[in-house]
Order: sequence, then structure tokens, then C-alpha cells
Amino acid sequence: MQPHKIAASRVLLFDRLIDEDPKQLKEAHPFRVYSKEQLVASIAQELARLLNTRNPQTRSERAVERTVLDYGLRDFSSLFASSPTDRDTLAREIEDTIEAFEPRLKEVSITWEPTPEGRQQQLSANIGAKIKLGTLLEPVSFPLLIYSTSGEARVLLPNDVQSES
Repeated sequence: MQPHKIAASRVLLFDRLIDEDPKQLKEAHPFRVYSKEQLVASIAQELARLLNTRNPQTRSERAVERTVLDYGLRDFSSLFASSPTDRDTLAREIEDTIEAFEPRLKEVSITWEPTPEGRQQQLSANIGAKIKLGTLLEPVSFPLLIYSTSGEARVLLPNDVQSES
């Protein structure tokens, strides 16, 4: 019997180690591969962790090769949401950070969306990238909301956009 190819991706080590139901005495079958939907959800969760972690180093202090000590975004509280130059700086920082710490995404780009009326304290963007699914690179887009008062970043699943009003 020949193995067949499936559109799936290997589950990350830490996701395999998580006990989804600690009160359950008998362990479930090991979780080894993600479906496409599970992979996208896993990436969105990891992006939220990454973009909500602040790195105290400035861009000039960073080594060329980033390590776990460089995990997260540098503090961007000094940037102005209304400044196109500052938004471009933040977009480059987000792209660089994702490319360094989320290896499942390739060709990452940030596109700023117009700020909705009455939501001046919120930046809206799209994280565009390609995910590796088996031997294929498939485009994906994650809506991103950044709240300028708290610095919180919310990464939404691609189909959750309508429910975030």
C-alpha cells in the first residue's frame, strides 16, 4: 500500500505537548498533522503571541541574526498612527519579526487598511503571506488590529473579519 499525499502540515512540538483535557485519564490519539484550517488557526495564534510580546532592544542594538532573546516587536509606543512614515516603520518591523519567528510563513507583507470612522485609536492592517502546505505555497491573509492606546495586537482568522465590528 502506497502512502498518499494530503494537504496538511506537521504540528509544532509545543502544540503536540499541550494536554487539551488534563482531567481525562486516557490520552487521545497523538496530534501529528494539521488540516489547512487547523494550520491557519495555529499560525494566527502564534502571530498574536509574537506581536503582543515586546522586545526591549532597539533596531540598532539587534544582531543581524535574530535569536530567541529578540523574540517579539520592539516597543512602538513612540510612533504616531497618523504618520505614514511611522506606519511604514511599524509595517517593516512587523514583517521582519514575522519572517524571523514564524517559519511557516513566506513572503510576508503588511498592508494598512483605512481607519474606520470613529476608531482613531485602532490601526487596521492585513498580513499577507504564503504558507507551505505539503509541497505547495498557498496565499493567506490575516486581518490585524492594533490598538494604539494599549499596543495590543489582535490577529483574526481570515473568515472572522465580518464578526469584528
